Amino acid sequence: MSTFVSGAAVQRAYDAERRRHGVGRNFGRCNGVSWGGEGTWLHNASAPGAKPKPGGSRFCYFDGNKAVMVWTHRKFGQATHTDLLGVAVEGDSDHAGLFGWWRFWHHRIGKVLA
Repeated sequence: MSTFVSGAAVQRAYDAERRRHGVGRNFGRCNGVSWGGEGTWLHNASAPGAKPKPGGSRFCYFDGNKAVMVWTHRKFGQATHTDLLGVAVEGDSDHAGLFGWWRFWHHRIGKVLA
């Protein structure tokens, strides 16, 4: 995990990491069924009928037999958030397990006390 002074700085780091691993943009899925893709992620809607707020970007891939998830948690002007880049790795190709971990934690990692 690394924090950054701005959204632009964390996005540059994310894009560099994405390119370093040969991952494209806006394709595929990162979930318990399908692994290999890149896109944005959203925070859960704050109320029924409300639109979810942008959270950041994420990409996933296999590195040999390891499942890897890379994501940003962006501040987007919210005092309770920070611009963060995270990388999580799970051995034995257990992408479903890694996704379960990430699904819970990516909303929480990147929040700060106001």
